[in-house]
Amino acid sequence: MDDRHFYKLLKHFNLSWKGYRKVRKGVKKRISRHMQQLGCRHVDQYLVVISNDLEAESACKRCLTVSISRFYRDRQLWDVLREHTLPNLIAKASNAENRRPFKVWSCGCARGEEPYSFSILWEEFKQERKACENESGLLPEPEIWATDMNSVYLAMAKAGAYEYRSLRELPSNFAEKYFHKLSGKKLYYVDSHLKERITFREHNIIQEPPPSANFSLVFLRNSLLTYYRSPQKTNTLNRVIAAMQAGAVMIVGSHEKLSEVSHLMAPSVHSPWIYNKLP
Repeated sequence: MDDRHFYKLLKHFNLSWKGYRKVRKGVKKRISRHMQQLGCRHVDQYLVVISNDLEAESACKRCLTVSISRFYRDRQLWDVLREHTLPNLIAKASNAENRRPFKVWSCGCARGEEPYSFSILWEEFKQERKACENESGLLPEPEIWATDMNSVYLAMAKAGAYEYRSLRELPSNFAEKYFHKLSGKKLYYVDSHLKERITFREHNIIQEPPPSANFSLVFLRNSLLTYYRSPQKTNTLNRVIAAMQAGAVMIVGSHEKLSEVSHLMAPSVHSPWIYNKLP
């Protein structure tokens, strides 16, 4: 598959050439293998098949998904979350007259590094606030939703088993503190208590509404904003923002901006990757 044919496929799904440009080599290989499995020699033939076969279309979309992640990816972001964003959000939740669950959404969670990273961040924050934990209601327990359209990635996320290279951005003692290794295995397994607050669900952000409402924090990194084009992107963004509380936080990728909805979201003073929902 050459770039001209790949562009035609992206256009069929209203996906962004710019977003796929740097990662297209691996994606094109997956698409080519899928075309061979279906007996398609040309992209036009392939488009006809996936347009008339839901299972083939779903498989094609899985081939188009990109998973590039690590625990605490973009370490600077997680430092800001711990020092500024999370304390501010928890203070708002604690002072609210009608307290709601502290809801977090990792949208496009891939193999699970992002929601597990947040679960680790929460554990660290709890340890810093031991005195508050003894006071009823001051520290709500988070409800973490982790969604992705790729069922293969979700199965890996639920298993919670990772090679050490996925852990390399974690603080030095976190691998020993929050993971365990089985004898004779090279994989690091996420401790079970980190999983308890996470709900993994297969979800297509373009076609389906958000999995819940009143989110306090939404991770929308390197997914919708990178790989989709307007107006599809803008319409979906509006649905996501509508599912957030006033003052809630959205986190985007290091090369992404929320220019399409700048009237609804304000950039944080602490990080260019963090936005606050306006009242």
